[in-house]
Amino acid sequence: MSFLRKKWLVSLLLFLLSLGVYLPSLRNSFVWDDVETIEQSYYMYNASSIGYMFMPPEKEAKEALYYRPLIYASMVLDKVLWGVSAFGFHLSNIVLNALSAVLMYLFVLLLLGVFEYEGKYQAAFISGVLFALYPMHVESVSWVSGRSDVLCALFFFLALISHILSLRKTGFLLLTAAGFFLSLLSKETAVIFPVTVLAFDLLNRSPGRKANILRYAAYACVLVLFFYLRGRAYINIPELSSVRVSGGMTGPEGVSRIAGALGVVKVMLASYIYYYTKLVFPFTFNAFTESAPDGLRYIFVAVMVFGLTALGAAYSIKKRKNAAAFALLWMPVTLFPSVLISLTDIPSASVAERYLYIPSAGFCLLLGCIFSRPLSTVRNKNAVLTAAFLLSASYLFFTVDRQLVWRDGITLWEDTARKSPLSYIPHINYGIALLDAGKEDEALKELLRNFEKGVKINDKGRSVTANNIGVVYINKKDIRNAEKWFLKAYGYDPGYYKSSYHLGLVNYLKGKSGGSREDFLASEGHTKNALRMRPFYGKAYLLLAMVYAELGDGEKSRENAGLAIESGLTDSLAEKAREIMRTPH
Repeated sequence: MSFLRKKWLVSLLLFLLSLGVYLPSLRNSFVWDDVETIEQSYYMYNASSIGYMFMPPEKEAKEALYYRPLIYASMVLDKVLWGVSAFGFHLSNIVLNALSAVLMYLFVLLLLGVFEYEGKYQAAFISGVLFALYPMHVESVSWVSGRSDVLCALFFFLALISHILSLRKTGFLLLTAAGFFLSLLSKETAVIFPVTVLAFDLLNRSPGRKANILRYAAYACVLVLFFYLRGRAYINIPELSSVRVSGGMTGPEGVSRIAGALGVVKVMLASYIYYYTKLVFPFTFNAFTESAPDGLRYIFVAVMVFGLTALGAAYSIKKRKNAAAFALLWMPVTLFPSVLISLTDIPSASVAERYLYIPSAGFCLLLGCIFSRPLSTVRNKNAVLTAAFLLSASYLFFTVDRQLVWRDGITLWEDTARKSPLSYIPHINYGIALLDAGKEDEALKELLRNFEKGVKINDKGRSVTANNIGVVYINKKDIRNAEKWFLKAYGYDPGYYKSSYHLGLVNYLKGKSGGSREDFLASEGHTKNALRMRPFYGKAYLLLAMVYAELGDGEKSRENAGLAIESGLTDSLAEKAREIMRTPH
């Protein structure tokens, strides 16, 4: 196996392997957030806006959660290269994932070299193969919006490689800081990078060097810069979920604080055991898991797993098995940001398979060390190689098979709604996918499931569901029922801008079909309300332009058509706005 010593050859093999495994995703459509954020909002991706995304203007009211300008820049590049082609966007994801697998292999090889690991070439190769085939990566790769995990990991691994190289040449520190910063600009979970390299330095017995003080000072500066840029317009620390943390418990202040603290520990332990289970057994999938199971049994298992991990790390350090110790420390450390997310009220992101992308590198490293260690003994060689082959084959099968579920919105959400029947978001997304496919009756049936007994849903979820039921009736040209459901949506959550917009649309359609001037005035009021909640809503400005045209106010009609184009519209709607602007006084 002398070819394993040729880094360029192994890198090429891993790149081609990773690329080949995900070729089925090239046939996939835009799904989930991709539909609204790319397919229906492609006009938002302009090179002129990249600077704005990297340096957002300061806002007093900070509502947005995700400051990921590098993802935006990559989408702009995709749009330039491919237009609005799902094939092109998926190809970019697959290539980035393949590059990430190569960098993971090079990082492991360099790490094992520093730790003087005897079978470093075999261990790094096995780790790289397992990482390239790892089934839990499908969500990050086959879903275009999952690119944030892939791109974050790519620069995370690059920064780790540079950090290790900077131990020999301080000049690599600049590349390390740049990689760390780019990783943060891809996804905020990269904040854990300094802790990760600290674990390496401690195992390498190099934390006290003067050069390391310079390194950590540089990393601190990168973090300060990141949080400054993010804090200009984005929420730095999301609020904790009172329901998830304490289960809605109330009582005296002291009791509530204790219950809250215990609730935090409980949720974090439950999330950790959820992720550890997925790491070790990456064969069961669900695109939407509302929260990690948190029964006493899970908490007990979590405590046991943490205890065993700590004992394993301590034993490995004592025996100078630093590679195994680093792998065992890597997993809980890199999982920590994702575990914190489980404490928040972010509905679609409490726990998710895509969060395992970076943590899985530690598990693959551990497996690489386990499978490579006995290769020096002839007696165990065949058995170990067979085990490694069978595991790789199982990873390959499940990775390829899972991509078929991500083929389109219907296959994805049919699978997810079946696995999470009591969660409302899968039913909404499945209903929307059915509606987009022209299956209106099936869409209506699926959306109405959210009003059945047992489904966990809040007023915001009811509002979104009712609004989409109204859209189904709009498509069926049943204006009366559409208005009824849009009014329900507004009643559930008056702050949901789409229900106000659709009430404006319904009243406009009523006016066009023989109604009165009052219908157009009602449409104006509802649409303006939508714009108060969503100031740069191009479709709402276009609707206002159409309303004013019916009311005979040509000047306001053209003004709002111009605002619609400025705010952003799809090509067909933009042409309609230009037609209004060309209409003479």
